[in-house]
Amino acid sequence: MAGLYLVTGGAGFIGSNLVRALVARGEGVRVLDDFSSGLRENLEEIRRDIDLVEGDVRDPDACRRACKGAEVVFHEAAIASVPRSIEDPRTSFAVNALGTFNLLAAARDAGVRRFVYAASAAAYGTSEAVPKVETMPSEPASPYAADKVAGELYLAMFWRAFGLETISLRYFNVFGPRQDPSNQYANRAISCSSATSSRPIFWRPMPPRSTARSSTSAPAAPPTCGPWPPPSTASSARTSSPSTTRPGRAT
Repeated sequence: MAGLYLVTGGAGFIGSNLVRALVARGEGVRVLDDFSSGLRENLEEIRRDIDLVEGDVRDPDACRRACKGAEVVFHEAAIASVPRSIEDPRTSFAVNALGTFNLLAAARDAGVRRFVYAASAAAYGTSEAVPKVETMPSEPASPYAADKVAGELYLAMFWRAFGLETISLRYFNVFGPRQDPSNQYANRAISCSSATSSRPIFWRPMPPRSTARSSTSAPAAPPTCGPWPPPSTASSARTSSPSTTRPGRAT
């Protein structure tokens, strides 16, 4: 299928929103998901418009089946939890680091043109420096963060060694439709949403050492919310800090 997009973790919160956006554009879309955390109902309305591969990124064969014929891969599948990675670092590594390698290898073998990776702002560790920029050193403070940084390094290597276009996007906190309301990060947005009605909201930074820091936030301000755009940051607001693993290239 020409122009086929593969979205791993496509039944999850971010993945399902990405899948819907691609379908709305008329793109061919395939989803790889094992439904360990993603929900089938997130894909119910568009199920006839996508190709679904049920499988685990820890399984190289599933990765190969999913990548076959794909032009672009959006790798969103992960166990996205710092606490879970501390409780069970082996499984976190197997899914987040080894699973990323499996998918990269499958993408290379399938002739995929570009590989876009859901990296994490956890790479910055406990650094209190703001704003966060891509040139800051990685200081992972949890197994999850280390796994995600390992994924970035493998993406960079696959570009240098094999010529696979790779891009890492370091997500900060993300919220929106189809997010699990029990998620620890979702609660911060939900508690704020009533103050802004249906309009988008912005965040000032959480207290030091929190993972909920925006790249445009000023230091030492209390966590607050308000209607978008905020008075002084509208021109420079960003929702994530992209770390491109190919110098000089952007999405």
